[in-house]
Amino acid sequence: MKADAVPGTRRSARLLIGVGVMATAPAALAGWVDWAEQQEPGPAGILAWTTSARC
Repeated sequence: MKADAVPGTRRSARLLIGVGVMATAPAALAGWVDWAEQQEPGPAGILAWTTSARC
């Protein structure tokens, strides 16, 4: 039984799925960087800023 909706497109479908899978790493990295830039600094960051301002 063949489950392809359009015959002869199996290679194209595999290529598109592969491209989508490969695109997940850069997208995840970009999302993580955006999230990290929006976070408030924690106690260590505040301590580093105050001590570097005094030096």
